Amino acid sequence: MISLPAELRHALDTMMSGHREQDLVRSTGELTARYRRPATEPALRSTTDVAAYAATRMPATYAAVTAALTQAAASMPDYQPTTQLDVGGGTGAAIWAATTLWPGLRQVTVVERDPAVIAFGRGLAAAAHHAAVRHAT
Repeated sequence: MISLPAELRHALDTMMSGHREQDLVRSTGELTARYRRPATEPALRSTTDVAAYAATRMPATYAAVTAALTQAAASMPDYQPTTQLDVGGGTGAAIWAATTLWPGLRQVTVVERDPAVIAFGRGLAAAAHHAAVRHAT
């Protein structure tokens, strides 16, 4: 099983501490219901939604991206990227995964449209040991 890096887990736990557990549980259920319907409006409607999304979806996204990038790295052992672009990057799971596999990444860019998601991702990134994550644009 692929787990979040300790620094990301700690940052996520810290950022979750500002939200009541019952609000996160309710928001998680509402998000699940919204994802099952055709998208007519944004799924994330509040900062609690963003926190619930990060707590429930980010670990799975990180694990999936890590598994995919691990396969890519195995098939191209000489490939050592120095930049990364993540379009629709959400709270940044893919940049955390990529810098874990390729510590030589120097610059990462995350494209995300939701200001609350960007703010949450930046809060998580501030705790990163890897400079490319901390200074992601």
